[in-house]
Amino acid sequence: MEFFTYPTAFEANHKRSGPFTHAEFMAEARRKVAATDFSDHQQKVEIDRYQAEIHWLELGKPYFNIWPSIIPMLTDVQLDVPADTLKLPYPVFVLRLPPQDNPLTVCEGHIVQSILVLRGVKTKDNQHCVVLWIDIGERVGPLNMPSIHWGRLDMDPDKTIDAAFGGIPDNNLPGINISDELRRKCLRLAVSICFLSTGMDKLVEPDILSKDIAAYAEAHRKNDTPRIKTIEERAVRRGKLGFNVGKSEHLRPLINPPNNADATGTRGELTHSHLRKAHFRKIATQAVPVFVRPAVVRPDLPPAEHSPGYAVR
Repeated sequence: MEFFTYPTAFEANHKRSGPFTHAEFMAEARRKVAATDFSDHQQKVEIDRYQAEIHWLELGKPYFNIWPSIIPMLTDVQLDVPADTLKLPYPVFVLRLPPQDNPLTVCEGHIVQSILVLRGVKTKDNQHCVVLWIDIGERVGPLNMPSIHWGRLDMDPDKTIDAAFGGIPDNNLPGINISDELRRKCLRLAVSICFLSTGMDKLVEPDILSKDIAAYAEAHRKNDTPRIKTIEERAVRRGKLGFNVGKSEHLRPLINPPNNADATGTRGELTHSHLRKAHFRKIATQAVPVFVRPAVVRPDLPPAEHSPGYAVR
């Protein structure tokens, strides 16, 4: 499976203009942004983006490959958990989306390709936030430079994460317009990866070298922890500070075999079955909310007459 990479402005300029340091790049970037007719907000977003990209490069470019089958689940997940439970796996990291079977469509010819994720702080009230820079493959100007789109989720400690989605600020940046709905999907995906990568769920696994796949599987089968660690560290030394999300996830049947004891309806007052969406649940014994996969509740009952679902034509 192939995945897009995130195009940093530093690397793009480095290829065209020759070698320069991170500090030299930032000094030139500030000068060029100040010379534009961007608003103060637009200028700040651009400079913040360049600084986040430099930080990501200095960390070794940590990334998460998001496999196609898991995207719809994580972009529609319920996040009715306290905002202060959110921890990032790295101060800044990248989500890499696949070219094939990618449902995050912006418009014809453009899909979400990669997302740079940063935990920031709003200078106005010192409140934490999750900031995204979204690459949709748009390139602008005579140098064909990447045009990156912006999104932010303010993390009010007195609210749940779901409640925070009502206050996403406007993009207000030039280029192709990204809908609020799509930005919310990208934010849900980013928050989900934070929970999954800092919790105990097996959806996230290290991205190892191709030559080590068989040995890695054998080491896991034998529970050979030293061997597992050696293989993972070798991948990092070769520049693969990354993880796969959903690669080994098998599709599970939503409808479980009916239990005759339940057919009488004694388990509750429900009269129809319904689909429970994927969600994160806060459990007292766990520091990180636990991911709960979608499931059919009361599969022994008939579905509602107008129950939402999918039709195959």
